[in-house]
Amino acid sequence: MYSFMGVFTTAIFWSFELIFDGIFNYQYAKYLGALIGLTIGYIIKYNLDKRFVFNMEQHQPSQDKKV
Repeated sequence: MYSFMGVFTTAIFWSFELIFDGIFNYQYAKYLGALIGLTIGYIIKYNLDKRFVFNMEQHQPSQDKKV
C-alpha cells in the first residue's frame, strides 16, 4: 500500500510538471509546475499514509471481542 501511494503521488508530480511545461511558454514553467505538483503530492501522500498505511487502530485487534 505504501508503494502504491508513492507511485500515485509521483504521477501527480509529473502531471503538473508536464502540463505547466506544455501550457506556458516560459523557461521556468516546468519547475513551477514541479514545485506545485510536489507540494500537492506530498500533502495527499501524507494524508493517505496517515489514514491507510500507518493507522494503528486498523491493524490492532479489537479488545471488545470475546473468545
